[in-house]
Amino acid sequence: MSPAGETSPGTAAPAEKRGGCPCPSPWVIAVISILVLSACFISSILVTWRWDTRTRHEEQDKLSWLRRYPKEKTCVSEAGKGQVWTCCPRGWELFQASCYYFSNDIMTWDDSERNCTGMDSHLVVINTGAEQDFIFTRVNGTVTGSEG
Repeated sequence: MSPAGETSPGTAAPAEKRGGCPCPSPWVIAVISILVLSACFISSILVTWRWDTRTRHEEQDKLSWLRRYPKEKTCVSEAGKGQVWTCCPRGWELFQASCYYFSNDIMTWDDSERNCTGMDSHLVVINTGAEQDFIFTRVNGTVTGSEG
């Protein structure tokens, strides 16, 4: 190195002057790792809490319904599930732990939706082939405008 602090050709400059990146301290890596793990842990706690809260609300809604309509329900024990009971209002049909109401009234889609909402329910969404078969068997020949 020359007296003025310049490097002569062929000699290496110190790391600070070469623009190199010094390796992070093991403590910095440890702190960052702990922060990331803490964030993951807190996220999992929040997700679990929200899931439990939603499940609890669904159970409270079912209990509320059972209390409102104590004499207007039909309860069936599901085979193979111990003492699990599924209750449907009178006049409704049970299929795979869900209650179905089949109306003979002719209504528009909007009127049907309002009618279902008034019964604390909603229009059916078919999720399985078995559910589709159940509904088709039940409404076969009763749906107007369904002919070929």
